[in-house]
Order: sequence, then structure tokens, then C-alpha cells
Amino acid sequence: MRIGVRVVFAAAIAACAAGCGGGYVFRNPELPPAVLKDSPALLLPVEARGLPGNAQALAAAAAKGALSAVPGSAIDVSPALPSFEAAGLEGTGWEAVSGMFHLLDEHGLFDPAADSAPCGRGLESLHSRLDKLASIAARKFDLRFGPRWLLALGVQGRGKGALEGTLKYRVSAGIYDIQKRRIHTFVFMEDAMADDEKALLRSVEVSARELAAQAIGAAETPAE
Repeated sequence: MRIGVRVVFAAAIAACAAGCGGGYVFRNPELPPAVLKDSPALLLPVEARGLPGNAQALAAAAAKGALSAVPGSAIDVSPALPSFEAAGLEGTGWEAVSGMFHLLDEHGLFDPAADSAPCGRGLESLHSRLDKLASIAARKFDLRFGPRWLLALGVQGRGKGALEGTLKYRVSAGIYDIQKRRIHTFVFMEDAMADDEKALLRSVEVSARELAAQAIGAAETPAE
């Protein structure tokens, strides 16, 4: 597994993206720590794409891993998926994590409004959908706090691994601040595993657990 950790400032983030071979933690230096014990993040419905096997099972394994990373720091809102779909919010989690990856890995930006590219404008316009999803979740689960943090998680196949019979995949996770309309923390890691469905399920769960722990740990730590 390839993973590294950095708190990256806007001026240096592009250089890091160019030189990072594994995964990194990107922490917005302009935002204070997230206090997730008082206001847990809402884990958006997880998707897995581009890998063989049962995509729903892979997504469920990733969600299970993320939720077990730091108990109490995130709430799984996937049971409300029918309500989200009825409101036209299907695919919102994937759009969010993909948009965050683009902004940080390609442009070094935490603020979607600062990116003039179509993907940046897409994430900025996605804010209203994320806000709507959070409102639906708050009612559906009778939350006693106003949701501020959204945790988006995605698993994406990256083709064949360097060794014969292996597959590469990337797990990405981002914590989005609804109030500030900014990316708070973003993490991604890449791994390779034998092309075996059971082994892949186990590997994705472990990767998601480690990734979520890194993301939450960075989010709750003051930026240096």
C-alpha cells in the first residue's frame, strides 16, 4: 500500500501533486479543526467503479471500513438513498469525491469557486445538492445537530497492476465543509491486489479504514 501524509498549503500543493507517487492528506490551512465528536460527518452513499465483481459489495466494504475507522465520527446516511434518489440526488457522493480529487490533484484548490474549469464549476454548483442532501438526512435520521461536515468516499479501478494477475485501485475520501463551501480535508491512496473478488473486498475495506482514519485525524488537527 502506498500512502503518505502532508498538510499542504496552497502555494505548495501543485508541487506536491506533481511529485507524489502514493496517497496524500491535503488539509485546508484556512479552516479550523473539525470537531466531529460534536457534529459527526455524514458519510455520503459510496460507489465503486471500474473494478470487476460486485460493485455494490465493494462499495459496502469501503463504507464499512470507513465507519469503523473512528467510531462516532461519521454517520452512514445510505439507508436514506431512496429518499435522495427521489429528490434527484443520485450519484452525489461520487460527484463530490471526484470533483474534490480534480480540484486538489490537478489545480491545488480547496475552493471550488476558484476553479474556472468545468469540473470546478460543477463542484461549486454541486453545493446546493449537497446542502439539500444534508437537510434530507437531518430529517430522516432526526439529527439533533445541524450537519456541517460531509464525508465523500469513492473506489475507482486503475487497470492492471505491475504484477501479473493484480489490479490497481484508488480510494479517495474528502471532508467538505457545507458552511464554508470549501474542501476541508482530502485524502487518496492507491493499492494493488490480486484479481480475486474476496481478496479485493478485504483489501478495499482495510484501505478505506486506514484512509478514513487519516482523513479524520487530519481534519481534527490544527493546520500548521
